Amino acid sequence: MRRMGLVVVVVALALAGCGDGEDRPGTVTPEGSGSGTGTGSASGTQTGSASGTGPAAPAFTEADANSVVDVALQDFSFVGIPATVKGPKVFFKASNRGPADHELEILDASGKALGEVEAMPNGKSGALAVELKPGTYTAQCLVETGGKTHVELGMKTSFQVT
Repeated sequence: MRRMGLVVVVVALALAGCGDGEDRPGTVTPEGSGSGTGTGSASGTQTGSASGTGPAAPAFTEADANSVVDVALQDFSFVGIPATVKGPKVFFKASNRGPADHELEILDASGKALGEVEAMPNGKSGALAVELKPGTYTAQCLVETGGKTHVELGMKTSFQVT
């Protein structure tokens, strides 16, 4: 009898610990709340490729490029992109010299994005290696300021690849 009483107590405690399903790992209740902290860091240099698959190594190195374009991103223009660039391997070295965040996105003549240096704050730099066939291309910045993109504020330029 004593053994039966012990089993009943153990089972009762086990069921009481389970409650009505709340506070179980992997479940969320509407009245629940939580908090946490996190940290992160960045190097300030970004590179990209025409593949569009996230932060990847450039498609080629600066030394392997047919053209290296040093471009300053400032409010609201690209300084340093020449009217004509020798291709097909073009390596853009972008530095933000404006007070706002800026990015460098390259589009083909149809408007298709071919690669970008993602938005970065003042003083930071990044690189983009893209293979461009002969034709017309556009550099633009899609960062928003005051409800308008920087493209709408004039941060867009076209260039030819030969």
